[in-house]
Order: sequence, then structure tokens, then C-alpha cells
Amino acid sequence: NNFMKVNEENPLGSEKISRLLHDFALPSIIAMLVGALYNIVDQFFIGRSVGMYGNAATNVALPLTTVCTALGLLFGVGGASNFNLKLGAGKREEAAKYIGNAITLLVGSGVVLAVFVLVFLKPLMIAFGATDIVLKYALIFAGINCLGFPFLILGTGGSTLVRADGSPKYSMICMLTGAFINLILNPLFVFVMDWGIAGSASATVIGQVVSGLMVAGYLRKFKTLPLSKNDLLPNWERSRLISALGAASCFNQFAIMVVQITLNNTLTHYGADSIYGSEIPLACSGIITKVNMIYFSIIIGLSQGLQPIVSFNYGAKKYGRVIEATA
Repeated sequence: NNFMKVNEENPLGSEKISRLLHDFALPSIIAMLVGALYNIVDQFFIGRSVGMYGNAATNVALPLTTVCTALGLLFGVGGASNFNLKLGAGKREEAAKYIGNAITLLVGSGVVLAVFVLVFLKPLMIAFGATDIVLKYALIFAGINCLGFPFLILGTGGSTLVRADGSPKYSMICMLTGAFINLILNPLFVFVMDWGIAGSASATVIGQVVSGLMVAGYLRKFKTLPLSKNDLLPNWERSRLISALGAASCFNQFAIMVVQITLNNTLTHYGADSIYGSEIPLACSGIITKVNMIYFSIIIGLSQGLQPIVSFNYGAKKYGRVIEATA
């Protein structure tokens, strides 16, 4: 029957767990590390050109990137989990609708967030801890960065969908390509063209656009099963189930964002009473936070690599393989 055929054909249900973990988790970890590299590259070149005020500005804008990651994981992990669960259960047509719904949610949330940030950019930067000196740099950096939010969210969440389709290496290549473009364009825009912090933000956006378009190109030719335009139509029940399974990853990122905002405001408030002033603590915190993201990238990458294996085998009722993968 169809249920048995799906499980026989898909390596997620038959390949050795150790092999699957290697094939899925390693590219996922590399992809997440590359994502962390985006922020570190910006920090380096902005620090060399603009100085500590520029570094402080990137730290003030960082919660917006965290929100993008949260939305990408919410709909990406949620969509991929439901897709693999339904695929493991042999419900191929229903599985396709979860992928389509996730794509719509990713793109839609990216557009809504970008518009929201553009409209309320200045009050957001002040709320995130920008001082009078840092504010002008934060407005430039975040104002340009938000133009790439739809592509950043699609790239983050869409790469999870690509991985769920059995293409973890392509998912990794999408992130690597964007990061490489960012690394090449940053010094060109910042130093050669003398665009300063605007140049670094522009390089980042271009890298995100390329990564997002690569993911979009793959999703148009989904490997496991073809996607139709009808699959993209939003559905309340599927959106609810996607959000339910992606909520844990999303809320974790939102918690990080709250910590970032609280820390920024604490540093600027008490830093003003110290010999260092408000801007130096804010800049130092930004550097430490971005380096610390490397650790979180490894953990998140491992969990994302594990997701397709666990979801598919749970849907296929192969609970022994689920236990083996998570042990």
C-alpha cells in the first residue's frame, strides 16, 4: 500500500540512524554557524571603519535579527515537522500542503515585519537601548537591514524545509553562498566605496537575498513531491499545527531577544554613571553576544538536523528508530 511504499523509498525510514545523523546534522550545524558568521563579519568591518559607535549600533539592531530567526524557526521547523510526520504516515498530498502553507507564512511574516520596522524604526531603536550618539548609526543599519527580512526569514525557515525534503547539503550551500557574498562585499562597500555602516548593511542584505532566492528556487522544484499553487493557500488549521510544532524554537529566540533588549538598556543606563559611558559597554556586549552565538548555532543546528529523522519515523510509527536517534 501507499504507506509501505513511502517508508520503503524514503531513507529516513530505512537508513542507519548514525548515517542519517551525520548526513543531516553536520550540514545543519555548518549552516547555523555560517548564519552566526553574518553578524560577526558585520561587527568586524564596522568596527574597523566606524568604530565603537557602529558596533554599538549593530548590537541595538540585533533583536530584529533575532525576531527574524524566531519567525523562520516557527514556520520552518513547524512546517518541516508536520511535513515529515505526514510523509512518514503515508499522507503525501497532505504533507505537500504543510510545505506550501509554511512557505506562505514565511514570506508573509517577512513582509509584515519589514513594513512594521520601517514604520516604527526610530522608536524601536530607542526602545532597544540606542543612545543619542548611537541612534543615527542604528537607524541606518537597521533601516537597510529590514529590507532583507523577507529573504532572511525565507532563507532561515526555507532551509529547514529543504532539509526535510532530504537535501541537507543544498540547505547548507544556500547559507554558505550568502555568507561568502557578505564576506566579499563587506570590505568592498565599507572601505573601497566608503559607504561605512550603510555598506556593511547593504552587503548583508544582498547575501540574504541570494540565499533566500536559492531556497525559493529549490522549493519550486520540491524533490519528494510536486507542490501546486493550491498548496500555498493559507489554511487556519494547518497554520495552527505548524505554529504548535515550531513554537518551542520560536519562543526560545524570543526569550533571547528579551534578554538582549533588557541587557542593552541596563548597560546604557548604568554605563552612563561609569567612567566608560553608555556606548562602550553597549559595543562590548554586542561583540560578546555575537561570539556567543557560535555556541547556540551548534546546538540549534544539531536539533534541526535531528528533526526530519524523528518526525518521519514518528509519523511512520517506527518508535524504536525515534528512541535511537534521540538517545
